[in-house]
Formats: sequence, C-alpha cells, structure tokens
Amino acid sequence: MSLQEITPEKLQEILELHELYLQEEPEGEMATFSNTNLSGTNFAGINMGDVDFTGANLVGANFDASDCTGADFTRANLDGAICKEGIFERAIFEDAILTKANFEEANLERAALNRANLKAANLNNVCLQRAYLSDANLQGANLTDADLSYAVLENADVRGAILTGADFLEAQLTNAKTDKDVDL
Repeated sequence: MSLQEITPEKLQEILELHELYLQEEPEGEMATFSNTNLSGTNFAGINMGDVDFTGANLVGANFDASDCTGADFTRANLDGAICKEGIFERAIFEDAILTKANFEEANLERAALNRANLKAANLNNVCLQRAYLSDANLQGANLTDADLSYAVLENADVRGAILTGADFLEAQLTNAKTDKDVDL
C-alpha cells in the first residue's frame, strides 16, 4: 500500500479543523492521517488527541510536549521520533515501529503497545503504569526510572534493556524474556 502525501497547507488546514473539533465547535473535524507520509513533521506542543495515525510514516517526527491522548498509532512507523514529555495516555501503538524513539519523561499510562518494536527506544523516566506491552520488543531500550507498575509485559523481550530504578510493582511478566542476571 502506498502512502498518501500531504502538502504543508493541507496539513495546516487539517490541524486547524482538529483544534476546533477538540473545542467541540460544530465546524470542527477530527484529524485522520491514516496511511499518510508525515516523516519529519513537527507536531511539537500541538494537541493531537484522538488523531488516527494508523499505518502512517512518522519517521523522525517531533511530538515533543504534544498531547496525543487516545491517538491511534497502530502499525505506524515512528522510528527515531521525538516524543519527549508528550502525553500519550490511552494511545494505541499496537504493531508500531518505535525503534530509537525518544519518549523521555513522557506519559504512556494505559497505552496499548502490544507487539510494538521499541528496540533501543529511550523510555527514561516514562510513566507506563497499566500499559499493555505483551509481545513487545524492548531489547536495548533505556527504561531507567520508568514506572511500569501494573503493566502487562507477557512475552515481552527486555534483554539488554537498561532497567536501573525501573518500577515493576504488580506488573504481569509471564514468559517475559530477560537477561540471565536480571530479576524482575
């Protein structure tokens, strides 16, 4: 499936209509970027709540300090994306590519990251409380001081991940793959 291209003018128009949607204005319209090429796009500080990014190319996109509550990133490619201090509560990242993405100090509470590829991602000081990470690839990810309390990590692969200070209180770790010397 080829990705849809979008002009900067059309992107701006969609974002303005989405802002009206979030304000519950009648002329507002929820943004949909499914299967769209948005590689390198700057969404920093923008409220992207509930946006549909299903299958989108978001390689290197900037979501720094953005509010993406409830956004759908299913099968999206966010390789190397900047998501620092972003709000991704209840966001869906199932089957998404998040390799080398920087989520430092982001809020991913109750996010769905099942089967997501987070290899070498920066999840330093991230809130992943009650997140779903079943079958997720977290190899080599930086989870320093991450809060994974009550998270579901069944069959997740955390081999080579940096886990210093990570909180796994009541996390479900059934069949999680870890380094031999790591005790979660």
